[in-house]
Amino acid sequence: MKRARKFIVFTPLLAAALLLAACGFKLRGVLDLPEDIRAVHVAAPTQLRDDILALLESGGVRASTSIAEADASITVSSERFSRRVLSVDPASGKEREFELAYTFDYRVSRSDSPTAIENGTVNLLRSYVFDPEAVIGSSREEDLLRDEMRRDAARQLMRRIEVALKR
Repeated sequence: MKRARKFIVFTPLLAAALLLAACGFKLRGVLDLPEDIRAVHVAAPTQLRDDILALLESGGVRASTSIAEADASITVSSERFSRRVLSVDPASGKEREFELAYTFDYRVSRSDSPTAIENGTVNLLRSYVFDPEAVIGSSREEDLLRDEMRRDAARQLMRRIEVALKR
């Protein structure tokens, strides 16, 4: 009786684990670059660079201060945020909801080949509600949203790089 109960409990768990492993599932944040990539040079705006370096270091890849010493390099250019109005309060005519867009262009190259990714672009969109009664809190919310978008963009960039470098 006890064996049958254990079998009934553990069989679905084992099946779920096997299905997750078979589909290629991995925990978010686990960086899986090729073995020969041990040092990466990153040229990017400071906050985005810090986020990229944190992801690289969590995956066991060290930052290189020199392109000549690096196994790969990531170059980010033209980082930009833009904001547009999504809705207006019908009673007051004041702006109520905004859309924040974050975009940057990037290029990835390996030391053994000229480019791995030529002219890639990361685009993110988020919307938020502006509360005219809490102006200070609303401006702080936008700053937090920008930081979150940078972190999300860095993760998206690393996923793209993983795929491109494994080819």
